Amino acid sequence: MADCLSRGRIMAGFARGVPREYKVYDVPMAESRARFDEALAVVLKAWTEGTFTHTGQFWKFKDISIWPRPFQAPHPPVWIPFTGSKETIECAAAGNFGAAIHHPHRGVVLDMIAHFAERLAHHGHRISPDQICMMTDAWVAESGAQALEEYAPYFLYFNNVLWHHGGNPPGQRANPVASGYVASSSHDYVRPENQGEAVIDREKARALDRADVAAEVASG
Repeated sequence: MADCLSRGRIMAGFARGVPREYKVYDVPMAESRARFDEALAVVLKAWTEGTFTHTGQFWKFKDISIWPRPFQAPHPPVWIPFTGSKETIECAAAGNFGAAIHHPHRGVVLDMIAHFAERLAHHGHRISPDQICMMTDAWVAESGAQALEEYAPYFLYFNNVLWHHGGNPPGQRANPVASGYVASSSHDYVRPENQGEAVIDREKARALDRADVAAEVASG
């Protein structure tokens, strides 16, 4: 409906989610990849097939049709956020989707883009700058000092509090492999020199303080 009303201005983003979103529904993190892949397949079927029936591991639908059909053909552009796992990168490459990249380490970001380009080529596609969205923080003020003064409290509130709501207690490090959220091989495409930074350290983010923010700004 929104795609039709806007005459094709909708861009769709699909994220696998964070631990809190699974805990509140009592869904095992180990199921997250399979659920994400199946849900994405259902949405794409709804957009591209006049009538479809779906029998999957988690959901079953019979004779589904949606009206109105999307304005954009075959469907609105799809964007997938990357935080590092190769399964997500390869899913986006197989669909020739866009990549919304969020990772604090430059080397890992470069490795993600290189792997994305390689997998796109495997499926007969060529990477385009229009497929890369770099997520970043920005704050505009009269001076750098004023920007830091105004922005730091919000940045720290997000990283110290909001990002961890419903996650691990303070001091308890998350283990994405143990929870089944990622596989032990999910980061094997990352170059050896960047392996130590491949998994985002949530406890490090929770411990950030004003001096860390100032140092990040000063470093560029």
